[in-house]
Amino acid sequence: MKKIPFKNYLFLVLIVAATVFITFVGANLYKESKRVESEFYKYANTISSKEFDAYVTEYPNSIIYIYDKYSHAYDGFEADLKSVIEENYLKNNVVYIDKRELNKRFIAELKEDYSTEIKYDNKPIIIIVSDKEIVSVINIDENSEADSINLGVFE
Repeated sequence: MKKIPFKNYLFLVLIVAATVFITFVGANLYKESKRVESEFYKYANTISSKEFDAYVTEYPNSIIYIYDKYSHAYDGFEADLKSVIEENYLKNNVVYIDKRELNKRFIAELKEDYSTEIKYDNKPIIIIVSDKEIVSVINIDENSEADSINLGVFE
């Protein structure tokens, strides 16, 4: 029986590893291409976290909604929030920031410039701005209801 050289085994291991790696990369690319943006993200105007200060300067009374645009965990809440916004004629006051854009620098700037801290987790955040000042940061959870959000600064 002929002995198989060690380099052939090494070559086989490299081929298998490369195949597994390419399969995972391809699967992740496919998964990313099939992601669907939330309806609320499509409904609201969007800004990046870098545009926050300029937006607040231009629109001193605003509602900033921060969440992952591809997550659908809070679709029911977002539908209710959309209804509350439309009932109060506030669509022009609402913008969306994709939570995946947030970074430590943005959070530090909010703390420094506006004396406001936000939790950096996987739940939506609503920031209410009145007269260029953050008056409220609302961390949304599973029990939050859009009707209970205080929009008094817009009345």
